[in-house]
Amino acid sequence: MDAGANTPMRPSHEPSTFMRSVRLLLIVVIFAVVGPLVGTVSMAGVGLIIYGLTWLNQISSVCITGVDTTGVCWVGAVPAVIAGGLIGIRHTWFGGAGGLFALGVGVLVGAGLEFLVYRSAILGDKDEFTGLFLATVTLSTLVCWRIVEPLSFLRGAHA
Repeated sequence: MDAGANTPMRPSHEPSTFMRSVRLLLIVVIFAVVGPLVGTVSMAGVGLIIYGLTWLNQISSVCITGVDTTGVCWVGAVPAVIAGGLIGIRHTWFGGAGGLFALGVGVLVGAGLEFLVYRSAILGDKDEFTGLFLATVTLSTLVCWRIVEPLSFLRGAHA
């Protein structure tokens, strides 16, 4: 009986926990870099779709210069990291995150951000901007998922 006989063997196609953690970290980094930029750019478009031309008068200077100064990008990094972490766990440990899963994560993270920003509006106050963060975060999550999904080296062994 050799010394390694008592240790459980992992099949050769199964990635190690370290490799899965590296994959998860890469996915979160992709979300943290791309997500806020997509959200900053799409916020103007989403605002126009939801609120019409009156939205152009109400875009703050931070939204307009967000790509240049990364001010909005830092605000968008938190939901992007949360969504990236959830999708990354599913992607690396469970063989991939489908489109419905990514959509659900985007909606939940967007709703959470919407609740934190407009908590009083959701609980009864009237605010015309309710829904903007939900739509922007969902769109950003789907774009980042679409970037990560075809990268087979980031996928877990079950794909």
